[in-house]
Amino acid sequence: MAVAVVCATLLTTAAVVAGRVQADAERGEATPEAAVTVWVLRLSAGERIGLSRVLANERHDELRDQWQVYRAAMERSGRPPSKVETVGRLVVDERGEDRALVVAQVRGVWWDGPNAMAGAAHPWRWETRRDAGGWRVWSAELPPWCGTHVRADLCPQERPQQ
Repeated sequence: MAVAVVCATLLTTAAVVAGRVQADAERGEATPEAAVTVWVLRLSAGERIGLSRVLANERHDELRDQWQVYRAAMERSGRPPSKVETVGRLVVDERGEDRALVVAQVRGVWWDGPNAMAGAAHPWRWETRRDAGGWRVWSAELPPWCGTHVRADLCPQERPQQ
C-alpha cells in the first residue's frame, strides 16, 4: 500500500512539474526585444527547440516554416556562419499597447580556428505582439541570406524534387 501511495505521489508531482514547464514554454517573453533575441539565438544555433515560445500562436506554422527556409538558405551557402548576431541596440518602435516593431542590425560571424570574420550588418525587422501574457514574433522581414549576407554565387539553387 505504501508503495502505491509513493508511486501516486511521484506521478502527481511529475505531472505538476510538466504542466509548469509547458506553461513556461508557452508564455512568450517579457519584452519585444527578448522575443526577437530568442528568435535570433535559435536561428544562430540552427535549433528549433525554444523557438515556438516566441512565435505568435495564430501564425505559428507559417513563422516556423519561414524560419526553417531561412536557416536552410544559410546551410546551402556551403559554410553557414558560426553564429548570427545582432550589432548594437535593438530599436523598438511601440505601435500600441500590444504591438511593437523591432529592428536590429544583424550579421553573420565565421570562425576558422583563431581567426574570425564578421560580415556586414543588415537591418532585419520583426513585428511583435503581446500574446497570451508575453511578447511573440508576429512577422519577420528579413533580407535574403544569399546575395545579402553572402555572395549569391555561393548559394546553389534548390533542385526541384522529382
